[in-house]
Amino acid sequence: MPTHPRGDTYPTLSSSRRRTLGLAGGASAFVGLGGVAIATDHPLVGWLNIIFFGACLVVALLLLVLPGDVALSPEGMRVRHLGRDWPFLAWDNCSDFTVWEPPAGRALVVFTYSRPPLRWKPGMAVRGTKSLTGRNAALPDTYSLSAEDLATLLEGARSASLREYG
Repeated sequence: MPTHPRGDTYPTLSSSRRRTLGLAGGASAFVGLGGVAIATDHPLVGWLNIIFFGACLVVALLLLVLPGDVALSPEGMRVRHLGRDWPFLAWDNCSDFTVWEPPAGRALVVFTYSRPPLRWKPGMAVRGTKSLTGRNAALPDTYSLSAEDLATLLEGARSASLREYG
C-alpha cells in the first residue's frame, strides 16, 4: 500500500482478474455456440450471437490487458478504467457512498458527486443514474471486494480524511 507523506497508508484496489477471465471464457463459449448455430442451419441466430458475444470478448480482453483500479489518498480517489484515468475525485466533493442493486446484474457502489469536472457534462446518463439510484455517480467495478465492503471502505476513508485533514 502506498504511504502518504503524512505517514498514512491508503490502499490501491485492483479489478478482479478471476472475474474478468470468467467473463472472457463465457463470451468465448457463446461465440463458439454461435458457430455451431451457423453450422446447424440457424445463421441469423449464430451471427447475432457471434457479433454480440464477440464484442463482449473484446471488452473482457481489454479489461485483462488494461485492468482498472482505484487509488485512495487523504485528498480523494483516482479511478482508472479501461486504460483511462477519471478526473481526480476529491473527498469533499464526494458523499453518501452506498450500494445499489439493479434488478439484474451485480451490485455497484454509487455516490453523490457535488462538483463535476470540466470535461463532464451532466446529460441523459447522469439523469438516468440519478433517477434509478438517487445518486449521480457510480464506480465501474467493486475491485475484488463486495459492493458493501467497498462502500464502507470509501465512506470510512472519506470521513477519516475530512476529520483529520479537511
